[in-house]
Amino acid sequence: MGEKQTPFGRAAATIREIAASDYFQSDEFRRLQTVLRYLLIFGVLAYLVWRLSDIGWMAVLAALPATPLFYLIFAVRYCVLPGTELLIYQRLWRRDLRAHWPVFFRKRVYNFGVLDYSGEAYFFAWARSALKLRDKDVFAAIRDSNVMSAVSSNLMTVRFLAIFVWFGMAEALSVQTPNFWIYLAAAGFMAVFLTALIVTFRRYLIGVSRDVAIWLFTLHSGRMLLILLLLGAQWASALPDIPWTVWWMFLTANLVLNRLPFLPNKDLMFLGLSVGLAEYVEGPEAAVAAVFVAASALTQLTNLAVFGLTSFMERSGGPERDTKNS
Repeated sequence: MGEKQTPFGRAAATIREIAASDYFQSDEFRRLQTVLRYLLIFGVLAYLVWRLSDIGWMAVLAALPATPLFYLIFAVRYCVLPGTELLIYQRLWRRDLRAHWPVFFRKRVYNFGVLDYSGEAYFFAWARSALKLRDKDVFAAIRDSNVMSAVSSNLMTVRFLAIFVWFGMAEALSVQTPNFWIYLAAAGFMAVFLTALIVTFRRYLIGVSRDVAIWLFTLHSGRMLLILLLLGAQWASALPDIPWTVWWMFLTANLVLNRLPFLPNKDLMFLGLSVGLAEYVEGPEAAVAAVFVAASALTQLTNLAVFGLTSFMERSGGPERDTKNS
């Protein structure tokens, strides 16, 4: 009763009412789901192939770094997000989800390779169908995890921006880029404002206990810091002579970009940003740009392979339904 008195409670109740209607239980809707699933698979595969072609296949091959460490670090970094999300939802739903690990990798492809938050929509539909969870429980877990992720992301962005300015890394860009300090201040203000907004209305936004909220915040913060450190190490492994301040600038730009919601394929968006910034850094511009081209192409190839593999596993009767815990 209390839940429906809040806007979030009313939204959740509306979603549950729509999902419980007769049409969504009918054979016609199930057939439509099947058709849409295959159309989505085809669309995502076509989109990723097109994006790789847009980068340029010959340029990609010519720019690939030779050091194996570059690819090893990438593989570890790619697996960090799905691995930590598996741990998160295991605790929130009190279920063993290790058999469903492909779902978390596909969720990553949707969010970073297609459209921001599209992975959450896919994950919601999968959880209510495969795990037989109530819509309320699925919605609450996804909401709580994303809220705590947003808090940790915003605070991390503020820290990186502060270090960026403190060590004078912004001076070179401010000379070359008009109104640079306005953009920087706006990014910092939005990060602080959104964090304060979430903290102020936490009672309406977070449904878990204080201990679980702290655990979520700690895990999200640790995961983000690890991914950033691995990302910087990946770039540095290809160009070890570039000063660390250059990589810090790109890491900060990556953080700010990731705070912008509903961007399509953020990896490619960052590629465009980083190639544009390469002309302002101290170092070989072509070599710096080539590292980001190679990293972006590697991400798109991996997204394509992961999506294709998980689609094949699903069609072949892979782990889709949680029969043990249902």
